[in-house]
Amino acid sequence: MPAVSSQSGPENTPQPTDLSQDLRAAGLAALTPLTVGLLLLDGYILLDEVGVVLAVLAAGGALFWWRRRHGRWFPPELSTRALVGVAVVAAVLTAFTIL
Repeated sequence: MPAVSSQSGPENTPQPTDLSQDLRAAGLAALTPLTVGLLLLDGYILLDEVGVVLAVLAAGGALFWWRRRHGRWFPPELSTRALVGVAVVAAVLTAFTIL
């Protein structure tokens, strides 16, 4: 008896992506945990344990907002503007941590 695939049909075939989309997704995958970690570190530096709790709430809210705005964690049509926004937030948090 042949195995039946649940992914038959053109509606389940993944669309090919180009290199720029893949690079944006990789950049987002690298910047997201960095940004959350910097937010936690800055919260700890400012307010000790209370700052960590506030940072966890802020990071959870930001991730929830991202998911609601884009529909998924890594949208296939990720704009450069969204990636630059995450990079700017990471740069500001890095500068705050260093200073």
